[in-house]
Amino acid sequence: MTQAAGRPARHPHAAERRQFVFLATGEVRGIAAPALPSADGIARRGNTLYVARSVDNEVDTLRLSDDATRATVVSARTYSGADTTTGVAVSGDRLLVTNSQMDTYLNGAPRTSPSFTVESLPLR
Repeated sequence: MTQAAGRPARHPHAAERRQFVFLATGEVRGIAAPALPSADGIARRGNTLYVARSVDNEVDTLRLSDDATRATVVSARTYSGADTTTGVAVSGDRLLVTNSQMDTYLNGAPRTSPSFTVESLPLR
């Protein structure tokens, strides 16, 4: 951990207040949640949040408290073929994850894949 000038060092997974918009109601609510660098897409089912993290090619699973004021990471996973994961959606007992190839756009790198894909993963 590093210390910024005049600030105490923080654990990289320490909870901070983040703002979430609940689309069904339009409500904006602060939730104490750990830092999730490069978080792009978020899907919710019950008290579980699924977060696509593009730079890390990960999908994190977070558990919300009963009152939805706190979230805790319960797992982080990647998968074969992950290519800048940016979107997630829940469909039945599957998690659909988009591979955006945004790294190619941002870095001008050679294309990692000739087409955009959606992966279907178990919710677990």
